Amino acid sequence: MIRLNFPQRADDLVRVDVSSVAEAAHSWHVLADPGHHPLQLPWVRACRSLDSRTRRALREQGFVVAHHVPSFLEASARHLDESFDDQLARVAGTPLEIVAAEVSAAVAGANGRGGSEPSDPDGWDRLQRALDHDDDPAAIALRAARERPAEVLAATIDALDRYWRAGFAREWARVEPSLHAEAERLGRRLAHGGVLGLLRSLIPSVSVDISRRSIALPTPHEHDVDVAQRGAVTFAPSHYVWPHVRVTCDAPWPLRVTYPIAPLGPTPSLPPSADALLEPLRALGADVRLRLLASLLTEPRSTQELAGLLALSPAAVSRHLGQLARAGLVRASREGYYVVYAPDRERLAAIGGALSTWARGA
Repeated sequence: MIRLNFPQRADDLVRVDVSSVAEAAHSWHVLADPGHHPLQLPWVRACRSLDSRTRRALREQGFVVAHHVPSFLEASARHLDESFDDQLARVAGTPLEIVAAEVSAAVAGANGRGGSEPSDPDGWDRLQRALDHDDDPAAIALRAARERPAEVLAATIDALDRYWRAGFAREWARVEPSLHAEAERLGRRLAHGGVLGLLRSLIPSVSVDISRRSIALPTPHEHDVDVAQRGAVTFAPSHYVWPHVRVTCDAPWPLRVTYPIAPLGPTPSLPPSADALLEPLRALGADVRLRLLASLLTEPRSTQELAGLLALSPAAVSRHLGQLARAGLVRASREGYYVVYAPDRERLAAIGGALSTWARGA
């Protein structure tokens, strides 16, 4: 459990970040472990069309992100116009001792042996011996991280760069607007409800303690963090972090919470006339009313005639005709003693046309 403690006045300690490199890295984690991310399977399927060199690079370096995304890949955007290349260049400047420690921790976690501290060489030596079997992929990855971190970093940067140019740049263009919209929503909630009011609804799994002015996030680690001492906390909305909440709280990185937002797939779009369609579609959504309308399409009929044709009581027919009339699907006119009903063919054609246009994606 990680607990973040906020001071009395904390609104200016909250930052928001939308990062193309971080989102690419989290989506790479999805590709490395697709079975754990069912809501992102459409992107997993889409990546089957990536060129073979890109897929090989992602697969060979997948050990870096297989368990979790290392903090050095969560490059923050320093300004709105900063490009993916700019962020990736900063990642390339990560000190090699940090790369070695974080990738080693990721490999250890992926093999169920988390818990060793990067500052404990004896712990890593014990882990290496435990994994050190002939051609064991985990042992090879761990040795590479510890002995050749420059090569691991360069290969990771190359894989991310290939991934971006082969496909994720297009995916980023799709998801970026919704991430920015979430950032704006976060700002509005912060302005109206303060930090704790914001966090209560931000992440479903967060636990808010009003009396302590703190939030608790479920993680495998135990940390108690004073946000004021850290200077600020950055909240980063993400499509691809789901189902996790990723908390970065270890030095030298800024305090950061990456949380999932929905929807994770394309937002279903409704036709502009959706509201106008709801009532007629509800009226048509019953077998008896469809049969009434089918009878009227042959010729106008009275309530009594329809009752005899459909073996219904006149009261039942009148009730169903009333619903069709309120939806604008039938019209009533008087012919002597009788009220006669006829379908509004133009209205029916308009509904069919709207549905057809919607189905074509126009």
